[in-house]
Formats: sequence, structure tokens, C-alpha cells
Amino acid sequence: MPFADRRFEFIGLRRPVQVIQLDGTLGTIEESYLDSSATSLMPIRVNRVLHEYLLSAQANSHTHASARGRATTKAIEDTRALVLSLVGGGPDDAAVFVGNGSTGALNLAAQILYPTLPTAKDSRPIALISEMEHHSNMLPWRRAANGRMGASQGLDFVKYFPVRDDCTVDLSQLRAMLAMYRGRVRVVAVSAMSNVTGAIVDVHAIAAMAHEAGAVIVVDAAQAAPHIPITMHTSNPAETLDFIALSGHKLYAPGSPGVLVASKDALASAAWRTGDVGGGIIDRVEFDSVTLIDDVARRLEAGTPNILGIVTLGAAILFLQDLGMDSIREHEIKLTRQALAGLSAIPSCVVYGPMDATMRGGIVSFNLFGLAHGLVAAVLNDYFGIAVRNDCFCAQPLVRRLLDAVCNQRGVCAPRDEFRRGMVRASFSPFTTDADVRRLVTAVQWIVLNDAKLREAYDCNDGVFTHKTFRPEPTFDLAAVYAG
Repeated sequence: MPFADRRFEFIGLRRPVQVIQLDGTLGTIEESYLDSSATSLMPIRVNRVLHEYLLSAQANSHTHASARGRATTKAIEDTRALVLSLVGGGPDDAAVFVGNGSTGALNLAAQILYPTLPTAKDSRPIALISEMEHHSNMLPWRRAANGRMGASQGLDFVKYFPVRDDCTVDLSQLRAMLAMYRGRVRVVAVSAMSNVTGAIVDVHAIAAMAHEAGAVIVVDAAQAAPHIPITMHTSNPAETLDFIALSGHKLYAPGSPGVLVASKDALASAAWRTGDVGGGIIDRVEFDSVTLIDDVARRLEAGTPNILGIVTLGAAILFLQDLGMDSIREHEIKLTRQALAGLSAIPSCVVYGPMDATMRGGIVSFNLFGLAHGLVAAVLNDYFGIAVRNDCFCAQPLVRRLLDAVCNQRGVCAPRDEFRRGMVRASFSPFTTDADVRRLVTAVQWIVLNDAKLREAYDCNDGVFTHKTFRPEPTFDLAAVYAG
């Protein structure tokens, strides 16, 4: 079905929300959800698939005697195959489901690649990490290379290759660092797309450089996979992506697990010494011996998996395939170009990242100088019904790096929200429209014109801005919905 006919089929899209006006009167408006980079909405069809599964097949995946059990097991394995198709995996690759999103997937990758550490420090392997990384693709390598001795120790074994002031990766610097530490670099860890600016990284070029230096590449594709095509293998084997981490809740499947994709060979030796052990990974257990199952992916999935989340993820990938990744990409380039032009035209607004929309995904982070990012985000929600995110997006070093670059070069320095430095981030999805972007730009212009009154209207507590009089009812209450 054409992209235009399906892209608005999302649960909770354009729900009515209460807003306040500058004179204190209240109104209702359709919400603009511009926070898919944090967590995406669920497509209606995905929810329908989940509902049908609960009606007809809900069971444990370790049950083979019943039709329900067989259907559940097949759904899990179908989703595994769909994940591989999403990232261009091949028959020698496998997908492992991990409970806590890409964070769990990247921790698993670190455990696989750092099974032991040499005692002698001068022979310890080094991890090279880009400066743009989310904490989930930074801290696991710091702990792995450090040997778990302490959160602030062992940084001699983790090195950061730089990004430019527009958040693009400096490949020449990476090449120089690989040469400097030649023979010692075990892993190069990098995001396929920055979750702060949407800057897209040439991960295949980095893969070739890493492999030439004897290292493997680990790609955090949590942010990229919903927005741009991911290809694990190209026609050049040197460009293969060794490990890919995904996060289901960003792939239009809220509540679904993370996934680590790697070659079967890379995963084969990890079972038992890595991750949990228990039911589901065992072929035979004796009092004095254990035989693992042959399936290398399932060896790393002890216990009952997140079956509902896996079914949801499989349906979401089918939805993405139905929309077409090329159509999604084309749509988001158009919206990003519109947002960059509109926000950049506001004199006090600074936008971070590359200004070429084709070099970034559907993410635009910005600041209004003179106004705290927390205040701007709160006003967008309270006065315009625009849901965005603010702060550092779990990428504190990069955010501070970008803020400092603008401050040093242009003399415009982002104010702290009393305690924190940060940005405002708007992110786009298939359901985002031109009108959503126009509303965002118009709202930011209005905030600039009314900044004095808006400052007076809010209290700030620990960087969180709360309107002094506007107290809308919670959008969801667990007990009330259950009782109703």
C-alpha cells in the first residue's frame, strides 16, 4: 500500500490535549508528537497483530505439544528472521533478543568481545569510541576495558575519536588513532546516527578502517534503524558490520526488546560464560554436566523471553517494510529541511548538527539563547501541545561538546536550567506533517516574542519547569482506567 495511505495509522496520534493561552484561558488542541527518537508510537496494525496473538496463540515458547506453543515459537523465529532482513543480515548471522533495549544488546556485545583482560596493562586491548555516543554505547566499553575496577578508572584503555563541530565524524582522526594504537584496538564503537543531531555516519567506511587495523566494529543502530536503511553486508566484505544493536521501542514497537545482530561464529562461544543461564538454552542437564542447544542465538536467551514484545517487534518490522524505508527517508528529509530553514531564520535560535538535511535523520536539536531548554520544552507542551524532549538525551559528553563549540566560536552560550546544560530536540516520523513542523517553528517564534511573560509564568525545580497555574489532568491513570 502507498506510503501516504498508511503513515497515519498510529495509536494515540493527534489526540486532543489541553493547552493554556497567554491570558490564562484554557483550550484544546490536537497534539503534535515530535518525540519518536525517545519512544515511538505504535501502529494500529501492530496492535491488531498483538491482540490477535493474545486471542489465538498466547503460550510459552518452550511448549511444543500444543498448537499455541508451536505458534508462539514460530512467531518468535519469524521475528528473528524479520530483524535480519531489516538490517541486511545473511544466513551466517543471528539475532539475539535482549530485555532492556539496545543498552542490553551493547552490554552483551561488550561481554562477548571482552571475555578476559590481560594482567599486564601494556597489553590490554583498547576500545575506540566516537565522541557522539549515547551512554549505552560508551559505558559498556569503559567497564569492559577497565575490568570493572571502578566507574572512573581505566580510561587509558578507552579512547575517543572526535566529531567535528557539526557533529560529523572526523574519519582522518580515526584513521590516525587506529595507526597510533595499531595492534591494540579490539573494537571500534559508533552510532549509525546521532540521537542528538541526527547526523548520519558512514559506518561502512569505518568498518573497513577498523578491519584493516585488526579490530571489529560495533554499530549502535537504535536511532538509525527506524529512519534509514541499514545494511550489514555490502559487496565489499571489508565493510561488514560485525555487531549491530537495535532497540524495539524506537522501531514503532513500544514494550519490545532490544536485539543484537552478529555472525553465528561471533556468538557461538559466548553462551554460558556470558549473560544469564537457565531454562531454554539447555539440551540436556546432568548433575555433573550440561549440554547446550545448537541454536547460538537461543543459547543467549535464557528463561521465558518477552514474547509479547517480540511479536510486537515482528509486526512493526512488517509495517516498516510496508511503508518502505526509502519512502520514510524521503519524507523525513523534506521535513528536516523545512525545520532547519524555519528555525535557522529565527535570530536567537541555534540549531546543532549538519545543515544539509541529506546528512542527517529526522532529528533537529536547538536552543533559544537567553531561555533555558527546559522552559522552552515546557512552553511547547503547555501552550502548543507539542511533545518534544530536552536535556542531554543520554549523550552528555556530546551535548556539552556541541554547546561549547557554539559558545566559543559564536559567543552565544546556552544558559543552564539552574543545574543542567542541554538542548531541545524535535524528532520526526512517518506520521509527522508539514503542519507539525510549521507549528513548531511558529511556536518557537512566539516564545521569543513573549519570553519575559513566560519566565514569570513558570517555577523551576531541579531544572524542571512547571507552570504556576496550568495543572492539566494526567493523560493516563492506571487505577482509574482499570476501574473504568
